Amino acid sequence: MLNAIKSAWLFYSLLIMAVLVIFFSMNDELLLNKTPICSDITENHTECIACGMTRGFAAITSGDFNRASTANGNSLFIFVLFAVNTMIFLVYGIKKLISKGSYHFQYGGNKL
Repeated sequence: MLNAIKSAWLFYSLLIMAVLVIFFSMNDELLLNKTPICSDITENHTECIACGMTRGFAAITSGDFNRASTANGNSLFIFVLFAVNTMIFLVYGIKKLISKGSYHFQYGGNKL
């Protein structure tokens, strides 16, 4: 059971990290023009809980937190959650690489 949970966390952490890399590496206008409009807006003329999340993430990566909050009030919280998860994922991955003996770092003649 724990292996299944760990596998799911690793998989979703890779997806989350990819999302963050995309938002930091792509132009905001290009990103916003390539994402579809929410089906709730087009079909029901109402917003879902995730509406504005793409605009919010794009605003956060540009440093505009007010615009992010206006786009979706939860975007800053979700972005921070994604960032913290990515940091934990990277630390976990680096520790795993070091513990497996795959990589040895030299610092002042001492192996780390």
